[in-house]
Amino acid sequence: MLISRKPVQRQTTWRAFECLVIATLVALIFFCGVAMVVYPTSLVSSGPLQSAVLLQQNQKVMFYSAKKPRNFWIDSLGVTESAAWVHGWRGIEKIFKKYEYQLDQVTEKKMLVPRVFFSSLPRDLKNITDTKFRKHLFLMIILPLILKENEKIQEDRARLWEIIARKRMGEHIFAQDRLWLAVLAESFKVDRNDLSSLLMRVDIIPASLALAQAAEESGWGTSRFATSANAVFGQWTTKNDSGVVPLNRDIGKTHKVKRFESLSKSISAYMRNLNTHPAYRSFRKTRSVIRKSGSEISGMALVSGLKKYSQRGQAYIKILQKLILSNDLHSLDNVTLEKRPSQS
Repeated sequence: MLISRKPVQRQTTWRAFECLVIATLVALIFFCGVAMVVYPTSLVSSGPLQSAVLLQQNQKVMFYSAKKPRNFWIDSLGVTESAAWVHGWRGIEKIFKKYEYQLDQVTEKKMLVPRVFFSSLPRDLKNITDTKFRKHLFLMIILPLILKENEKIQEDRARLWEIIARKRMGEHIFAQDRLWLAVLAESFKVDRNDLSSLLMRVDIIPASLALAQAAEESGWGTSRFATSANAVFGQWTTKNDSGVVPLNRDIGKTHKVKRFESLSKSISAYMRNLNTHPAYRSFRKTRSVIRKSGSEISGMALVSGLKKYSQRGQAYIKILQKLILSNDLHSLDNVTLEKRPSQS
């Protein structure tokens, strides 16, 4: 009896071990699946044609990605957002078709721009042989991100105006508003008590101008800086900062092109640059004058203030003007995003 029981005990032990291994694998697969949805960075293969997008669907914001960016992040991840993956520019095109998103529909039929926010550009964008289609796809990717950043600025500007109005009326300013004002002033590099200067800086960048600069600085989304570092505006950084070294950098130069976690971060930094740097003081002053007159803030009206953005000076201004006119970008200055899911 003792001899016959030993194999049975070993078999029972082995089966228990097998069950434990299977249960562990099932649990690991489950948690990996959950992690991939919430934070897919290290769990998804980084193919060469991948890109990322956050978009609205039926009061939810869906996240698609086909490129694993460095330090991947999801903007404003909340209970109404989730994650998934797509592949290359063809996958992006399918998403746009699904939501009937076309530039002519937006400009001619006054359709709202869907909340489609890519974290990076597809690296196979340069493989599109149809130049017009490639340009349109690039504009369709960048436009919602520009509108989203302007939306944030407009919200801050509205709150700032409210505080200014209350101060003029002699009303009490609550502690949370004073704290918010201090943070905003520091962010825009002005004294918290200089509200007029702050108001001049907290303002939008016209979509046509931002799109023209993005197209020029990134080669319509095909440059090495744009595809590998999300640097669509060619902003420089110091040698000690994370960045991409230009291939034709002059000997003795130490500058790099700044690397960004996402396209959204790149656009935010670009707008903050125009709204704070001393080189664009005339740009902001012109915008303020236009704002006070009640006229439309357009890219063509402000482009002359960016002479110092490039070493090409006035030639750079002419290039931007040509880009705006030849690509009908001025028609995008008045387009708007769909409402947020919470606003629907």
